[in-house]
Amino acid sequence: MDKLDKAIERLKLAAQMSETYYQKPLIVTTSGGKDSDVCLAIAKIAGINCEVQHNHTTADAPETVYHIRETFRKLESDGGCVSA
Repeated sequence: MDKLDKAIERLKLAAQMSETYYQKPLIVTTSGGKDSDVCLAIAKIAGINCEVQHNHTTADAPETVYHIRETFRKLESDGGCVSA
């Protein structure tokens, strides 16, 4: 099992636990950076039901803010984390 497979399995388990214990989708937070983009991509590959959140700090570079806005636009048009 490679690292991607492990990450997918762990996200699936976390999503299942969130649904079971809290009756809510897993929350995936994003900072707008590369690591956050990878986590969102893995969540999409995993096909989990999740909610994506970003906490705007007002200290982000304008490019980061634009990227976050574009990321959320894509998530909204694609239906969020759940794979199509």
